[in-house]
Parts: sequence; structure tokens; C-alpha cells
Amino acid sequence: MGVKKQSLYQFFLKYTVQICVNTVFIVGLLVLLAALSGVSGLILPANYAEVALKKDSGKLAKTSHISEKMIPPHCTYGVYEEDGTWLYGNFSEEIREKSWENFETDTKFSSDGKYFFFIERNNGEVCIVKYALKAYFAGNHPVLNKIGPENMLPIIFLALFLLQVIWFSRIFSKKLKRRLLVLNQATEKIGNSDLDFEREHSDIKEIEEVLGSLEHLRKSLKTSLEEQWEMEIKREEELSALAHDIKTPVTIIRGNAELLNEEELSAEQREYSEAILKNVEQMEQYLQAMRQVIHNEAPKENTEILEGEALSDAFIKKAEEMAAAGSIRISVKNHVEICKIKGNRKELLRAWENLVSNAISYTDKEKGIEVFSEVKEKEGKTFLVVEVSDYGPGFSKEDFLHGTERFYRGDKSRHGSEHQGLGLFIASNIAKNQGGSLILKNSEKTRGGQAQLWILTEGEKEGQRDE
Repeated sequence: MGVKKQSLYQFFLKYTVQICVNTVFIVGLLVLLAALSGVSGLILPANYAEVALKKDSGKLAKTSHISEKMIPPHCTYGVYEEDGTWLYGNFSEEIREKSWENFETDTKFSSDGKYFFFIERNNGEVCIVKYALKAYFAGNHPVLNKIGPENMLPIIFLALFLLQVIWFSRIFSKKLKRRLLVLNQATEKIGNSDLDFEREHSDIKEIEEVLGSLEHLRKSLKTSLEEQWEMEIKREEELSALAHDIKTPVTIIRGNAELLNEEELSAEQREYSEAILKNVEQMEQYLQAMRQVIHNEAPKENTEILEGEALSDAFIKKAEEMAAAGSIRISVKNHVEICKIKGNRKELLRAWENLVSNAISYTDKEKGIEVFSEVKEKEGKTFLVVEVSDYGPGFSKEDFLHGTERFYRGDKSRHGSEHQGLGLFIASNIAKNQGGSLILKNSEKTRGGQAQLWILTEGEKEGQRDE
């Protein structure tokens, strides 16, 4: 907390100033290097050839023969007779005649930007030297002299400038990355729901402000999750108590129905008694499923190979029974191809019952529900798909996001207070355990909710049946 804070502006400015100072230092160093090179003789000044020729002109006028070694470096020359006849030298043939014309007209400037120096020798000959007012490196350095000392300094400056920019950019990047690391760590922990960590601090004001916001977010999220957890625990306790309270009257009903079955009953009475026992058994299965959901217990695996047609018929029969019990009209379309399914029949029927029950609860009683079944292919796999559509208000956006979550009741238009938010959750889990899925959507035909149960099949399709 006692660390002195700086803004990002100051952080950037510090490195910008450092680069500027280093640039000035580089320029001064190169100026000093150029001065020392001239003094030490490493670089020949631009007028070196002209000075040397003036100094040695007397010697060149007297000597019997002028050799190339007598001419200053980086110069060319030619020796002519008094009438302009070429004698010797290293002029190219193209400029020999032109050089003599320059001598005759006393023109010292050449068309290629160089200059001529004329020496009239004692024996009547004329020596013409061509030179350039240009600095050169001393010694034999053809590559460096092709670039030229005047071009080398800018190149060296540019290279040193780029090197220092790259170097300081790396240093700046590492330091900034180290300061941003605390932000990455905080957001990663929050994203992983690890909310029990101490707040970090930074010497950058802007990063410190973001860390403060993340700390506020962490505390708010932690409080919200704790409250949600307490609500779920309370709800689980209520459901557990409810399941326990229901178990006693269900046991009594079963016992009385079994006692009735031992008596002499008419066919109609026995049918009623058997229906009571059948539904009591179903209630006991629901209670068992509720306990599994409350205590996160996985259902016991009891899979078998099921005929797709027979299972589809069972789904439709169950939907018709439930619709008849509620005096609801039902429309059925069954298009099922022959297929095999490996799964738990009771679990799959229970998932389907939850979907049908949900549709019956929220449909328009006069319009009823619509049931459809067929075999579909998706992502290279084959599924038995059974769907139920209602004429109710349909699913909301929130329902699509959270409809299959445990204890979700969401929009009251589709989830009344008598629901505990387990029906779709149980159906979704059963479908997933079997390798399929539960899909919620709104029907284009009925404008109400539509729930599809996708059940994974085994093997290839063999035929098709329409009813």
C-alpha cells in the first residue's frame, strides 16, 4: 500500500524520455567518431586529392614517367603529348578525347560531377588527373568506399536507433506484462469460481483501479454464491422433508389397496384396485428419483435392448393416458423406423412423462397437445426423437438458458408455484445418461412450447412405419 503510484502516462513517458536521451547520446557519439576518424586518418577528407595534387604538382612536372602510385588514391589520370596524342595512363578510351578537350578549353568541371587537374610537364607533355570532391576511407576498402563515409554515419545511426528501440521495447513489455499479470491471475481465479484469495496491488494507478473493481466484483459474487448455496440447501431440505412426508401416505395407500385385492371384488372393482397399485408404484419411483436428485445419487444402471417401434408406442400410449386423465385433446403422428435402443425403459418413460405433464399443465385445454415421433440423423448418429407441443405461452429466453437446471422455475407463465423445478432437469439427465439430449424450443405450428427427447439408437435403420 505504501508503494508510490504512477499513471500509465508516466510509465510510458519514462521510457520515451530514455529513448530520446539515448538518441542524443548516439548522435554525439557518431559526431565524435567522425571527427576522430578525420584526425586519425581513417577517413580521407573530400578535398584530399585536390590538396595532394597541388602539393605534388612540381614533382609530377619534373619526373620522367608518371606511375599510378604517384597519383592520389581514387583518382584516374592520362598523359598526352603536346599536340594531344594519348601516351599512357588509366583513363578509359571513352573519356580520353573528352579530357583533352577540357584541357584545351581550360574546363575543370566534368559532366559526371568530378573535376580535372591539369599539369603541364617540363618535357612538353600534359598530365590530366580526374578526381572527385568526396570523402573516402583510407586503405583498400572497395565495399565501404562504395557506400561512402557520408552514408555510413546515417546507416550506423539508424541501426543503433532501431536496436535501442527494440531493446527498450522488450524491457518495457516485460515490466508491463509483469504488472498486468496480477489482473490475469485475478480474472482467472474469478472465472474458475475461486473467490477465496487476497487482493493484489499495483504501482500503476489504472491497474490499481481495475484491481479495486475486481475486488468489489469478487466480494459481490462470493456473497451472491453463498446466498444461492444457502437457498439450494434450504430447498433441498424442504424437498427431502416433502418426500419423507409423502412416503407415509403412499405406503398406507399401497397397503390398503393390497388388502382390498385379497377380498372378493368385482371385475370393475379389481380394475380400480390394480390402477391404484400401478400408480402407487409410479409415485414410489418418483420419490426415489427425487431422493436421487436431492442427494446427487446416480440412478442404478439397468439397461436393455429396446425395440424403437415398441418404445415409441409406449411413449404415445402414456401420452394418451395422461391426456385422457386430464380430459385434454391429443393429436398423434408416429413415423418411426425400425431401430434398436440400448437404455432403461422405465427411466426413458419417466423422462417422457415429465415432458408430457409439463405440456398438459400449460396448454390451452380446448386445443390440447400434439405428439410426434420419428427417427432422425444428427452429426453421423441416429436418434429416436419424440416431441410434445402445447398451445401455451411458450418458453421464454430465460427458460431456454436455464430450463433444464435443477430447481429452476423461471417465468411463472410456464412454471407455476406448485412445481419444484425438477421435471425438465430429470428428463435432461436421463436423456444425457442414455447418450441423447433434451431440446426445448417454441413450436412454429402451435406457437407454444415444444420439448424434444432425442434417444440414441444402435445400428443402422432398416425400415419405416406410418400410423
